[in-house]
Amino acid sequence: MNDAEKAQAQKSGVLDALEKLPDAELQEVIKRAQALLKEREQERRREALREIQRLAKEHGIEVDLKEGRKRGRPAKAKQGA
Repeated sequence: MNDAEKAQAQKSGVLDALEKLPDAELQEVIKRAQALLKEREQERRREALREIQRLAKEHGIEVDLKEGRKRGRPAKAKQGA
């Protein structure tokens, strides 16, 4: 069995195990998987920012990137009576 076949068999085993979980446990697995995906995405973004800053510095360019910063104008404050 090659590596691809082993990976497919393992994936199949995981899916079989998920199908057997009660709803409450499956919901918990989903929540944890979503949190893991979010964490991975944030790490990729941080790594991309580090790479951008490294490349800019290498070429004598100064950049100021803030993670999570929104583009555009801030929302206007509502005026009360």
